[in-house]
Amino acid sequence: MHVLKTTELAAIIVQYGAGLVYHRDLIPNEALNSYWVASRQRFDLWHQALGNQRKLQTQGTPEQLRQWWETNLALLEEILLAEMLTRVYAALGAGLERQHPTPEVAPILDSVFHAHLEARQRVLRLMLFGRGSRLTEVLRLDRLRRQVERWTDTLIGGMATTFNGALKYAHNQRRAVQQADVVRTSSGDRPSADDFAQMDFSMQAILSQHCSPTAALPRLNRQVQEAVMLCLRPELFDSVDRMQTLWVHRLEAGSEQAARLLDASNGDPQGSLLRTAYAALRDPRTLRKLM
Repeated sequence: MHVLKTTELAAIIVQYGAGLVYHRDLIPNEALNSYWVASRQRFDLWHQALGNQRKLQTQGTPEQLRQWWETNLALLEEILLAEMLTRVYAALGAGLERQHPTPEVAPILDSVFHAHLEARQRVLRLMLFGRGSRLTEVLRLDRLRRQVERWTDTLIGGMATTFNGALKYAHNQRRAVQQADVVRTSSGDRPSADDFAQMDFSMQAILSQHCSPTAALPRLNRQVQEAVMLCLRPELFDSVDRMQTLWVHRLEAGSEQAARLLDASNGDPQGSLLRTAYAALRDPRTLRKLM
């Protein structure tokens, strides 16, 4: 799987992140463990390739250095592109920690984020000081870097409308804050599904112009994506497979609280009226009309 697909997943997390934060108990530990293991395996292969280039800097021939760049250019692009999902997922972890303080979620996602930063810094140094590259390759990587930073801050800005803690994972916090202000001004709270679809289409079209069509580590890219997708549990979807919005989750939670109140009101003359209203609220057809 090409790492470009993970940027689409990052956009999905931003669109529905508020519901995920509200339902912390639906995110299994299996998702965190799988994400940690797959990410560490990918980091190891990234650093192995970057370490080989460092050895060639002192011991290799110009031809070997050139061959390394031709072989590993897609891997360098992958490190830059994959950072978008890493940052967005870590920002989601910050929101979870704020809403439901737990010892395991945010530290794991944050540690993966910082490990990814280390790999990114090695790529940036290689772009500046590495031998064997062509100017066109370095410029292409730099254009990709700038586009990834811009779109990542756009996504983080969308998350910041729900919780400001997401801003710490932006490349440029001022740019992310400006995006959050745009979202609040134009959408009141969060962009609509159509807005997200248009944004994701534009993002995919632009990013694909600056990266190779070949995937460097397709198997591990898929494993990382599948681990993140484990947090998108079936309980978060409605009957037509659309992920439910935050207010619907709150409505359902409120109706569960109402059920307990109704049990306590069996002797109340108003109990029948309350039970009738509650039954209408729990009817899936009612929820779909309200959405």
